[in-house]
Formats: sequence, C-alpha cells, structure tokens
Amino acid sequence: MRTYYEKVLNGMQRPILLVAVSIVALLSASGIAMGVTSTEGRNAGHAVKAAAAASPTSTALRIVRLTIPEGTGAKTIKGSTRFSSPVTSRIVAVNGFQLNYLSVDHHTDMIQVDVDTVKNQSDEPADEVHFVAHTTYTDKDTFSSYNGYVDVAVIANVQ
Repeated sequence: MRTYYEKVLNGMQRPILLVAVSIVALLSASGIAMGVTSTEGRNAGHAVKAAAAASPTSTALRIVRLTIPEGTGAKTIKGSTRFSSPVTSRIVAVNGFQLNYLSVDHHTDMIQVDVDTVKNQSDEPADEVHFVAHTTYTDKDTFSSYNGYVDVAVIANVQ
C-alpha cells in the first residue's frame, strides 16, 4: 500500500514535480505557509496551496570571505554581515574554502571546516548576522602552520 505522499508525488510528472518542489522551497524560505493536499479524483494542479504569512519577508543572500590567519591547530574566526532591513531568521553554510600548508611534504590527517550562526547581543543591530567558522588542518605533525580562507553563505529572511 502506497503512503499518502507517494500517491501525490507519483501522480505528478517529473518536470512538474521539480518545479513544484523548487517553488515550495523558495516560498518556505520566504516565510510563506505551505500545505499539500491530495490530488486523487481532482485536478493535479491543486497539489500545493500557499497562504501569505502575516508579515511578508524576502530572502537575501550574502557571501562573506573570512581569512584564516597563519598558525597551527584548530582556529575560530568570527564574521558578520549586514542586511538592508531587520533579519527574522538566518542560516549559514560553507560556500567554499581553501587551506594551505606553509611548508612542503605533508600527509593530511584531518581537514575540518564548519560554520555556525551566533546569537546577536541585545545591543547589536537587528539587521546584522553574526557567525563563526571553525577550521582544523593537521597531519602527523600537529605543529604544521597553515592559512587560507572560508567563504560563508549567509541566507536571511528580512522584513
């Protein structure tokens, strides 16, 4: 017996399904309430219904490059960016990175790159997003110096 979602999704043709999933993702990221209804015995065009959120928002993207200073071991690099209006929700992701040993003949043991949002302090502007990147680049000799950068994608819903 097929589940409810299998019935709905299997009834849609692949190109329509991809467009529907894309629209749902974009609307959800913009604060639009989404709902899926059954299409059995009805017009398939009514599979997804949307209702405007109480306070309309838009989604904005910033790419911020953080420079990893020369040194050894685990590093934490703070960053922030501003948007044109107050931020209602935010998320950060690694968009790219580069780590460079400053000497030759290394056998990599661990590569780590991670980013997290940081809660704004009460005295900081509501249109600012703070985040932190964590990096580690080691080999058997944990005293090997490295540098590089981390590109951080900051996606925010703004009023």
